[in-house]
Amino acid sequence: MRFRRSIAIQRSRSGLPIPTSESCGSAARSGPGSPTGSSSRSPNIFRSWRTTRAIASNCGSRPDKFGSDRRGFFAACVLCFEGGENSPSTHIARGHIMARVCANRFRSALTMAAAGLLLTTSATAYAQSAEPRMFNIPSGQDLATALNSYAAQSGAEIMFAPGIAHGKRANAVSGRRKPADALRLLLSGTGLTFRTTRANTFLVEAPQSGRPAQNASPTSADEGSEGRNREIVVTANKRKERIVEVAGSVSAVTGDQLQDMGAQSLTDYITKLPGVHFNDYTPGRSEVVIRGISTTTYHDFSQPVVGYYINDIPLTESGFPVLIPDVDPFDLQRVEVLRGPQGSLFGSASLGGAINYIVNEADTAKLDSAIELSIGSTKYAGGNVNHTAKAMVNVPLITDVLAVRAVAYQRSDAGYIDNIQLGTRDVNDVRVRGLRGSLVFTPSETTSITLSSMIQKLESDYQPYVVLGTYDKRNAVPDPAINRFQLYSARLDQDLGFATLIVLGSRSIKDGLAVYDQSAEIPLFTGFGGVAFENIAGRARSWYGEARLASKGEGAFRWLVGTNYASSTNALADEILQPGLIDYIDANPALYGNIPGATFAPGNRFFANQGDQRNKDFGLFGEIGFKPVPEIELIAGGRYYDTSSDGVISRFPDAVGSLFGTPPTRVESKQSASGLSPTASIAFRPNRDLTVYAKYAKGFRVGGPNPKPPGVADLPAVYEADSVQNYEVGVHAVALGRRLSVDAAIYRIDWNNIQTRQFTPQGFAYVANGGGARSEGVEFSGSFRVIPELTLSSAVSYQDARLTEFLPSITAENGQGGYPAGARLPGSSKWTVSNNAVLSFDDAPWAPSLAISHRYLSKAPVSFEAPLQRGGYSLFDARLAVKTESNLSLMLYVNNIFNKYGLLSAPFSGFVQNPQGTATRPRTIGLRLNWEL
Repeated sequence: MRFRRSIAIQRSRSGLPIPTSESCGSAARSGPGSPTGSSSRSPNIFRSWRTTRAIASNCGSRPDKFGSDRRGFFAACVLCFEGGENSPSTHIARGHIMARVCANRFRSALTMAAAGLLLTTSATAYAQSAEPRMFNIPSGQDLATALNSYAAQSGAEIMFAPGIAHGKRANAVSGRRKPADALRLLLSGTGLTFRTTRANTFLVEAPQSGRPAQNASPTSADEGSEGRNREIVVTANKRKERIVEVAGSVSAVTGDQLQDMGAQSLTDYITKLPGVHFNDYTPGRSEVVIRGISTTTYHDFSQPVVGYYINDIPLTESGFPVLIPDVDPFDLQRVEVLRGPQGSLFGSASLGGAINYIVNEADTAKLDSAIELSIGSTKYAGGNVNHTAKAMVNVPLITDVLAVRAVAYQRSDAGYIDNIQLGTRDVNDVRVRGLRGSLVFTPSETTSITLSSMIQKLESDYQPYVVLGTYDKRNAVPDPAINRFQLYSARLDQDLGFATLIVLGSRSIKDGLAVYDQSAEIPLFTGFGGVAFENIAGRARSWYGEARLASKGEGAFRWLVGTNYASSTNALADEILQPGLIDYIDANPALYGNIPGATFAPGNRFFANQGDQRNKDFGLFGEIGFKPVPEIELIAGGRYYDTSSDGVISRFPDAVGSLFGTPPTRVESKQSASGLSPTASIAFRPNRDLTVYAKYAKGFRVGGPNPKPPGVADLPAVYEADSVQNYEVGVHAVALGRRLSVDAAIYRIDWNNIQTRQFTPQGFAYVANGGGARSEGVEFSGSFRVIPELTLSSAVSYQDARLTEFLPSITAENGQGGYPAGARLPGSSKWTVSNNAVLSFDDAPWAPSLAISHRYLSKAPVSFEAPLQRGGYSLFDARLAVKTESNLSLMLYVNNIFNKYGLLSAPFSGFVQNPQGTATRPRTIGLRLNWEL
């Protein structure tokens, strides 16, 4: 039995909630067949004692306090919703107090209404509250009448005491809005707030200290990203928290915001956040850099400097990253970006921060589906079109118990680069295809089991390197890239009453292949002018398991404790081939010491190397928070880690060995490390819309086996771990009736024993530790709703990231054998700016909106002390969107309006014969259609 009406409750002088005859009557007659269109079927109200216990858990009571009198128990639940279990009314109402206070007919009416309301499935209520609906509530109505109209038009459950609405007038609400946004607007200026109970019912109330309530000021649905984040709940600290209360630097981009900005990949939104850069170099291997912690604009030969996760499951492993999946943003719930090291809770490979993709999981409450289609054109693409086709379907197999969700997507980005050497045009097409799925089983109200999977394949005919200053390539051979990724996971969420237990496990499979044209460099060594190309093939297989227990409630203490274990095997094969080399050697024996070609360069191999690695990572982590007073929280935590790595580096017979006199080798190595990665912070929260914090945190990367390139003597068999220490102070705040939101932080990061990717004079890579660095900076993001129709937002970052110690390098371009203290870290632009202006008319027909965005990146060296710099450009984008009442939206978009050419990266420009880099995508125009059930 499902009720979609408001329930009014008033207090008597004794403190007991006594329903008025009018409110009880209307609530009781809300069923089919009644004058209001519904009939009350009391036999269906009390469906099961298990449901009864679930309702009790929502309001903090226990069924055993009420014996077998379920009606008295449900009435007390209503009391709890109004005043909490510890309120005087709840204490008095225990047992059969309702029978002693209320007449039977009032008790029965209220009980049936409350039961019908409370038994509405929580997931259904949540899903419905999230869907935009049409509202038409005129201004000037008394608040009680307006709230009843709101309940009817929103389809949401709402509870309020009649006395609380007395003498108050409601604001007008019209147009298509999300129910929560509409309720905020309706209550604006009334002095009332509302909150969502754990049964997902809206409860309107006066502000009360210590109770989580949602601010009643209106919030535009098209407000800037940081402004809309105020009510977002994140899991940045592996527990659910309002983002404004997190004692650290975190941003969250919601699924709605991703859709509003037309995001198709990570590069479309990640650089709009403060303190974040993106090394957009090659598909599947581009890396995010946070707070300037990086030594390259390419990718490190060791672990990445930023951790990547999907629903808390790691997407990377120890050692060289075979690939870094770029999760398609369609049907994502949100993307959380944590700035600063996250070693205490997330473990290794999070020196600069972490990115956690939160994927929507199956909803057991309702049938749902969505479709996205788009078509577009990129300048210089020769008439070829970009297109996407994406779909989602959610099916409850057993309502409220079992559901399945499936997502399929395909994206094709048209090429715009010409290979002038081979005379081929528009060669760098990118195709992405993928599937995501989840199955959710909830055998009880306290237990949820989720099985998830993801399969994605990315293919590119040519990689996006261009001759600097152009959109041309000079390749003698194609250089395709293929990446395949699979992830399978299981998760248990168990409510234990005093705490929440989460257990998860995963299996990931990665395979990657990248081809590079080496025709300009290899003939300088072999003397043979034929084409040459490099194949880099990687494979990774990983297992991951984690269990954590987090306290519940809002007491003076809160805590979290957990453990995790990861195991992975990686293999990376690097081979440079020059077809025809054997025949050339045999035709010119004197040039090669009369050594047969098959011996000098077996298989036409110029170079052949393979690294195999087995990694194990065990961790214990925890965090505890203590509030000596309600406004101040002291937080401390840390991770104990124990890692080990076994590696084998094999060099095979090749021309390099013949040229330099280095025989084939097989080098085995073992490495282990253990230690503590701590964190500590203090947060001051004078009210629910302001948090001021100071934080210290440590992060680390594990070491590993070192490649054994020719020409380098006494190279260590392994490279060591490096670490960072982060110090920051920051603030999260909203003000002016939630029209203004601000996030700001000042930080300093010290980086020790840096892992750097080094190169021999012949261009072969290896890893070396050495030197230190420091990154200091300021981050700001803010949003201001100037008028209801106009919102301005901005994110500005300043950072100064430099070496603090001499960094040895045998290929240093300055001839000093390394880079001195004071040298800027590669790619660390001092200034990054992102601005956004949104003009929306939600109440107008078609709800039109216009968004203009701007991004600026200042100049930074592409490698240590390189004269070539990336950045120094601004990009402008625009979006024009309309929406219909049938959940259909259309968007016309233009990216890079002024067709600005900007260099993104060129890390090898200093010592290769044919320097190339990646550049901004030319102007792209398109049309996108979205539909939701």
